[in-house]
Amino acid sequence: KKDWDDFLYQCSNVNLLQTWEYGEGKRNAEGWIPVRSFIANAIKPFCAVQTLVKKVPLLGGIARINRAPLFVSSNNKFKPDNGTVVQVLRFLYHHWVERQKFILYIAPNILQDEVGSEALEEIGFHRADDNAWSSILVDLSLEENDLRKNLHQSWRRNLSNRSEKMQLMLEIESSENGFSFLMDKYNQTMIEKDFSGPPERLLRELRN
Repeated sequence: KKDWDDFLYQCSNVNLLQTWEYGEGKRNAEGWIPVRSFIANAIKPFCAVQTLVKKVPLLGGIARINRAPLFVSSNNKFKPDNGTVVQVLRFLYHHWVERQKFILYIAPNILQDEVGSEALEEIGFHRADDNAWSSILVDLSLEENDLRKNLHQSWRRNLSNRSEKMQLMLEIESSENGFSFLMDKYNQTMIEKDFSGPPERLLRELRN
């Protein structure tokens, strides 16, 4: 765990789904086995990937890579060239699909325009869902005024005209009762809004 944590501290765009704790949470809550790998060049490791694997009757093995690979960065702004990214993705496909004969699902930790769909299809990947969710990065080191300027006009208007005028209070709660209250609201919202999110058992494992 220390080796994994120390390496991730050197990477850029690190996310919860690649942490040691998330892998253990998926193991305890859903039976996925985390496989943690360092990819190295001739000198030293430059990339990390946490893969979740599970044996499924009739299908064989399933491997899931979510928001990886993660690349080392000396200043947290390192951006590997597209050729390196493609090489790593090709290696992951070769290892899990061609050698292990697993079904591989991957949501790579790359921007949409970094690696073209043609390059991904050439490796062997195919888009599973055109309506998949997407995410953004927000630089919280900016001043509050700059963060506000960068908001879309409608977000800025709602923030200023509605939320701030309501004088909402933020309460930090870390007790078991507070977490159970949150989970009750979370499960209720999934039913009312008809969507599927991470199961409560996994969230409790992460909290633990």
